[in-house]
Amino acid sequence: PAVHPYGFGDGGGGPTFLMLERLKLLKHVPQLPEPVEAPSEREYVEELLRARDKLPRWRGEVYNEYHRGVYTTNIRVKELMARAESEALWAEAAAAAAKLLGLQEYPRQEIREAWERVLRCQFHDVLPGSSNREAYEEAYRDLEEAIRAFSSISSKALKAIAERVSAPKGSVVVFNRLAWPVEALVEVPGSGFATPRGEPVAAQEVDGKWLALVRVPALGYTVLVPGNAAPAATGGARAYREGESIVLENEMVRVRVGPDGSLLSIYDKQLGEELLAAPSNVLRAHPDKPGNFDAWDIDCSTVESPGHPFEVAEPPRVVAAGPLVASVEYALKFKSSTVRQRVTLRGGSRLIEVKTKIDWREKCYLVKAWFELRASVEKGWYEVPFGVVERSTVPRDSWDEAKYEVPALRWADFSDGRVGLAIIAPLRHGYSARGGRVGLSLLKSPFNPNPWSDLGEHEVSYYLYPHPGDYRSGEVYRRAYEVWSGLKTVVKEGSDGYLPPEASVFEAPRGVVVEAVKLCERRDALAVRVYEVEGVEKEVEARLPRTFTVYEANLLEDCGQPVASGDRVTLRLKPFEVKTLILE
Repeated sequence: PAVHPYGFGDGGGGPTFLMLERLKLLKHVPQLPEPVEAPSEREYVEELLRARDKLPRWRGEVYNEYHRGVYTTNIRVKELMARAESEALWAEAAAAAAKLLGLQEYPRQEIREAWERVLRCQFHDVLPGSSNREAYEEAYRDLEEAIRAFSSISSKALKAIAERVSAPKGSVVVFNRLAWPVEALVEVPGSGFATPRGEPVAAQEVDGKWLALVRVPALGYTVLVPGNAAPAATGGARAYREGESIVLENEMVRVRVGPDGSLLSIYDKQLGEELLAAPSNVLRAHPDKPGNFDAWDIDCSTVESPGHPFEVAEPPRVVAAGPLVASVEYALKFKSSTVRQRVTLRGGSRLIEVKTKIDWREKCYLVKAWFELRASVEKGWYEVPFGVVERSTVPRDSWDEAKYEVPALRWADFSDGRVGLAIIAPLRHGYSARGGRVGLSLLKSPFNPNPWSDLGEHEVSYYLYPHPGDYRSGEVYRRAYEVWSGLKTVVKEGSDGYLPPEASVFEAPRGVVVEAVKLCERRDALAVRVYEVEGVEKEVEARLPRTFTVYEANLLEDCGQPVASGDRVTLRLKPFEVKTLILE
């Protein structure tokens, strides 16, 4: 079977006069099969199934050799979308937990309305960054309203839970929605906090705010109890000058920042490996004039050009010296534009944060941050929704040559199997990789169709993560989810409570991601959506928070027969398979 779809997609969807005339002609072309006009979806699928053994099969990525600029154009819409999606998952999980504890009703209608705003902004040309200014004025309002709605839902639900936790007034209840334990920094109202076990919490004042290091159980919470204990001086992070460079160091890695702001070295102390072959995190402004599709396209010549260097506007200086957080900050300029970057290393972590504030005033440039990797890298692994795509960094044919700019959802990883470096960028999605030279696209400022696109002030953070082995053994996907999801805190206003000071609802086995926890759309059962992330078939057992009857459902939450009953469930997952479980 062959399909001849009709309809003017960019103009509203209906068939044009020319399309209808072409259909008349097709009926009279010799040797063509008789066309079936407007078959139903069921008729089409049934016809495909009858002929499936005769049809060719494609294995691998279906890469679109066109419109590579949409991974990057319009920072703001992509930033708002990433925040909205994260807040949506927080709202669903928090509201479902509060409902199961009998604390409030599940706000199904409010969640649905906010989701509709988000999905409307994923429409053709809006999320890619290639709409006009008027469309974005509406899209920004929609996404900001969705973020406010989701945030309000999760705040209300988490506060209801926090006030039932057995802890004194003024305690900080810290929540984690991910299905593995997370150690991260949270802002607290001062120093002197302790864990539920009475252990002092490591804390440091940075930019007038107190940051505390906390470890939160999987899909659960813990409590920071106020007191007079001195903050634990643990962490081991420090910043110091070494000649003309500034060094950030902790127990795991040592990072050297040059006088021009470039990263001269990332040395993994535990692995005994240098990750960089040459100065990296080097910004270049590449002239970007792709022609008719200004916002949509990036030409190969743009990426392959050396680009214009940035000058040092403010030399690197230490802004946090440890022991919990060590940071260096500097400013760069290009023509009338400035970029301010703060590189941060936390004690006990390999993750290197590059917080970037951009004040952009130029048009027709693609700004990329370039990295030179020491490892012999022939492949890169890129996150896509519910999976990972492997791409060659060494072109072997015309298909590889066309992949001079490729997409990733939140991270890309480059490894020789022994050691690797991941770039985690939840808001930036365009990458170039040739051998060990990797570029992350930070900004694209076209004229058409929106002359104001990407002008003004923006803030985006990306992270460098050295690790052993490949993305699987380095658990790159977990680090990416952690920086995208974050932790949420609630300060207790009361002193009563009956819930334990620390709890975990569910912990996923290694290689399995719990993407969503929510109530079903049409019933008050719990829906848990999981997927396999390592590309390996596996059978795993998961512990449930209490006794449930478990059904396996499709994405529409249509259930079949029960697959388990009790407080444990065994999952059989194919590579990158998505499963929806219904718990009653």
